[in-house]
Amino acid sequence: MHVVNNDIIKRGNDKITTSIELIRIASCDLAHFKSPTDILVDSLGHIYVSSFGCNQVTKWNLNGTNSTLVAGSLSGTAGNNSQYLSTPYGLFLDEINSLLYVADAGNNRVLKFSLGNLTGVTVAGGNGRGTASNQLNFPSAIHISQRDNSYYICDYHNNRIQRWAIGATYGVTIAGSSTGVAGNALNLLNSPYDIWIDPNATYMFVSDSNNCRVQKYLLY
Repeated sequence: MHVVNNDIIKRGNDKITTSIELIRIASCDLAHFKSPTDILVDSLGHIYVSSFGCNQVTKWNLNGTNSTLVAGSLSGTAGNNSQYLSTPYGLFLDEINSLLYVADAGNNRVLKFSLGNLTGVTVAGGNGRGTASNQLNFPSAIHISQRDNSYYICDYHNNRIQRWAIGATYGVTIAGSSTGVAGNALNLLNSPYDIWIDPNATYMFVSDSNNCRVQKYLLY
């Protein structure tokens, strides 16, 4: 799947079809959104979309004709309490436990939502913007590894990847600079945008956006 303007495009069998036809009107309600930043699809085909322009995450039906709010404000208002988001980016769905994780970039935190409950719980960050081990600076992606029970977080403006043990109050830098220094050497990153970890949590791939490269790291 791809995000084009305010549209979700599905590619398959040499055809490109519009799954959610929202390109004509960008607004904040349950039929539209603004500036989608991440998408994921569950085992039933429902589409979850984070919209930084609307400060919300919505869940769409198979045909993309209607949605329900799963995180953030229905009106699109930004906020920093447990029921609001500010510039949400990356998503991670734990379908077995009915949990959705949101990289709440503008609030420098990662929130966990039980599906059906619009009140989130901060699981990483939330201590203001900064480079300390208990802080984040515009987290853009979140991945959870069951192998080591950790959150892997793209700490975009800190130019680093943080591994944050579930239940911990701080993270550990496993890629990039722990102090937020950007660079193009192999041990540095410059605005890492997204991560992918293989199912065995052996390798991690990082989209090192401002260095125009993808970095591969051995985790274990």
